[in-house]
Amino acid sequence: MQYREIGDTGIMVSALGHGTMRYKDEQNAAEMIHHGLELGMNYFDIGPAYSFKSFDNNAEAWVGRAIADVPREKMVLSSKAQPRHGDGRIEAGLGVDTRDEMWQCIENSLKRTGLDYLDFYQLWDMSADDHFDAACVGDDSPLQAMREAKEQGLVKHLGFTTHDPSPDDVIRWLEQIPDFKFITVYYNFSDTNPEKVINYAYEHGIGTCIMGPLRGGILVGNSPVFAKALPELEGMPVQEIRTRPSRVSKRP
Repeated sequence: MQYREIGDTGIMVSALGHGTMRYKDEQNAAEMIHHGLELGMNYFDIGPAYSFKSFDNNAEAWVGRAIADVPREKMVLSSKAQPRHGDGRIEAGLGVDTRDEMWQCIENSLKRTGLDYLDFYQLWDMSADDHFDAACVGDDSPLQAMREAKEQGLVKHLGFTTHDPSPDDVIRWLEQIPDFKFITVYYNFSDTNPEKVINYAYEHGIGTCIMGPLRGGILVGNSPVFAKALPELEGMPVQEIRTRPSRVSKRP
């Protein structure tokens, strides 16, 4: 397994991370987590809304029970909550728009995982200006709780995830809130919109995690998207392609 530093945080993560959105059940979660650890994976992206049934029956809680005996230094964990105005489902980390609600989400995540701290805590799906306003504007914003949790050592670094926003909006948010040291963006050969954001983050020491590299499994098999992006590989099954990031990043 290869490892890379997340921006200028000093935290090293495996080149392949482990998302927790699509577990079948708790047994499946434990099997996948332990197999990932055996392969050298150390980065786990978790969230209470994934497979949410109740406070103690969701993907975040399943992860907590699966890693109970795993040395903390072998894992880098990032959890999240969704900023939105209006009625929320705070136990699931959805619709958070106040400091107290975000504190509840952070404390819930620590309780479910059994951890003393989280390496990263992200605003989930901050993809429009109204999401940014719900998360970051005002003295009672969720961001205030995130800052306080960081000051208390309960969270090491702050960030956000985003789905297909304007790259200029994301860069503006990063400029406005220097607290953000980590972003998660949806990027693959057919969704290249975030390239400007990825380059900005790299230039400013902000870590970037890629979600959806195979577009939820669509880019598997003989893929016309891959063939278009890399003409010399046309006809080759995706599973046999060793992608070349430098070549992809320079594609017009």
